[in-house]
Amino acid sequence: MFGVELGSKIKLGNNQIKCSIQIENLLDTTYRDYLNRQRYFADETGRNIKFRINYIFIMEKTLSY
Repeated sequence: MFGVELGSKIKLGNNQIKCSIQIENLLDTTYRDYLNRQRYFADETGRNIKFRINYIFIMEKTLSY
């Protein structure tokens, strides 16, 4: 099996956005996971694509007395 993951960070002021894409089983290889209960009946799922977007809030600490 072959997989790939690409990502990037974008800074917006104090905050940050992380974007990534991950592809598992890129070549769509047929295989069986022998720890799976359905291993005698069906192959594992094929290609799996995940898109991820994270928005990170960074709050500044202010001191007041």
